[in-house]
This record gives sequence, C-alpha cells and structure tokens, in this order.
Amino acid sequence: MEAEIAYDPMDMETVAVRCRGTEALLAHRMEIGAFSSKVPPVPMGMTGSVPETSRLLDALEKKYKEDHGKMARALSFGEYGKEAGRHV
Repeated sequence: MEAEIAYDPMDMETVAVRCRGTEALLAHRMEIGAFSSKVPPVPMGMTGSVPETSRLLDALEKKYKEDHGKMARALSFGEYGKEAGRHV
C-alpha cells in the first residue's frame, strides 16, 4: 500500500495524506498533554548506584525489634515457685 503525502510549504500545520481508493485525509499537529510525556524512573538496579538499604532487610529489622520489644516487657514466672519454697 502506497500513500501520497502533500503539504503546503507555507502552512506546515496541515498535511494531506492520500491512498488509492480513498479520500484524502487531513492530518493536523497533535498536542500531547503534560502527563503523557513523563519519562518513567529508571529502576535502581539499572542505574549502577549501590542502594543504601534493602526493603527486605528493613522489614526484617523492624519485625525483630517489635518481637524483642514484646519479650522485654513480658513477665517471667520461672522463678516464682522456687522462691516461694524457700520461705515456707
């Protein structure tokens, strides 16, 4: 399929496109909005820079601190019965 492109050198805003067996179509300049032209961020692994932390290690450290914080606040009754036996 061949197409013929025609334009006026004085008016570059409109271009006529003709194909065999069809009517000529007029093409106009298209404005692209601000959100459609943003370049997505490059993943850290492709930039060559070394990350400071790991999300997995950060999550494990947070979980570790939460679990050990609960253990530190827990009461221990391991020595309770042994001390009572001495005073009887």
